[in-house]
Amino acid sequence: MKTFKVCIAVSLFVFTACSNKTNQEPKKTSVDAKQVVNKAMPDSNILKTNICELISAKLLAETLGGKVLRQPQHSDYGTTQGCEYEIDPPGSDKYEYCAIWFYPVSLYENSESALENTKGLNQKATVEKLTGYGDESYVIHNKSEEQSIIHILLKGESYIEVKAENFKDAKKIAELVLSKIK
Repeated sequence: MKTFKVCIAVSLFVFTACSNKTNQEPKKTSVDAKQVVNKAMPDSNILKTNICELISAKLLAETLGGKVLRQPQHSDYGTTQGCEYEIDPPGSDKYEYCAIWFYPVSLYENSESALENTKGLNQKATVEKLTGYGDESYVIHNKSEEQSIIHILLKGESYIEVKAENFKDAKKIAELVLSKIK
């Protein structure tokens, strides 16, 4: 125990002696995770976009032919942006959950990988390649959660994920997003 106290005392002495050599302010010791992530990832304007401002709940509801149930929730994780919506679709007694996410390209998973991962987790999901959306795209039909999730790769920019309760609405949302960012 005595050796331990001596080591701590010596360490404190060395630290104090070294830190008193300059009159400068001590450097910050806390690190902002967003700064680290943003420096590690290439800059992309799309990854800094507030999706809820880009696609308002009113615009999304009009696109789907429904009404806004509540104001959307925006999520900002530095290089990942998201917006979640609740829409009252026409002729339905329940709300529809929709979401739009922008991710860095490095997180994109091609359709073959997605198919393998989906099969391993959920036997009621299927993956289908799509054409006409970005550089590469596919949809995951998740039947157990009654959801269609479209993944759209924009090489050099990001990838977009669109979630809706059916494929028709997911396509409408994907087309709306692409029209707003190009």
